Amino acid sequence: MAVGWDGTVITTTNGGANWVKQNSGISETLYSLHLFDFQNAIACGMNGKVYRSTNAGTSWTSISIPNSANYNNLFRIRFINNNIGWFVGEYGTVYKTTNGGSTWTQQTSNAFHSLFSIFPLNENIAWIVGGGGTILKTTDGGVIVSVDNKTEIPPQFSLLQNYPNPFNPATVISYQLTVGNWVTLKVYDLLGREIAILVNEYKQPGNYNCEFKIENGELPSGVYLYNLRAGNISQTKKMLLLK
Repeated sequence: MAVGWDGTVITTTNGGANWVKQNSGISETLYSLHLFDFQNAIACGMNGKVYRSTNAGTSWTSISIPNSANYNNLFRIRFINNNIGWFVGEYGTVYKTTNGGSTWTQQTSNAFHSLFSIFPLNENIAWIVGGGGTILKTTDGGVIVSVDNKTEIPPQFSLLQNYPNPFNPATVISYQLTVGNWVTLKVYDLLGREIAILVNEYKQPGNYNCEFKIENGELPSGVYLYNLRAGNISQTKKMLLLK
């Protein structure tokens, strides 16, 4: 079995001599596939989608993902046995399952680059690689750390799009500093009223992640602005709270 562009699923029953295209019913491009056996498979792809087939790829069922991996493209899915597996994707996305993909738990990578592949050695040890030379490792199946402790200096000042977006109740805002400076990161509503101050301190050059979390439903659904200011440079982006 193989997957690809616009939900393409093809199967073979003679070792690859001939292939049959299945009517998968999937519209998103699928980037990665794991086969448990001839009948059972799981795939991931664009827009945070994960699908399962139990009939050799003839039909597929969407699997619900917490926070929906919110529209981030998912590039690789890997299992070490029938129960334990991971998928990785854009903006440092990492999820793990311990029940064969029925449910998934988000893991914190503290990475802002896309993660392209994961290489699990066993249920505790796994390596992840991604853009910008990112190399990550976990030795307990959960806590993910960078292999290289050197600070990466970004090529330019940048405020990245929050993820997930839309979000509820929490989202991560990432930004890059080329030089050290006093930094403020604030959230506003569309009327310009200040909602939250996430950062207000001196920061060294580097890459940073900051969580914005809604407590006890204190904000209504809608569009909010977040502004990053470092010295005389300022950038603003929109994010959507969707309850």
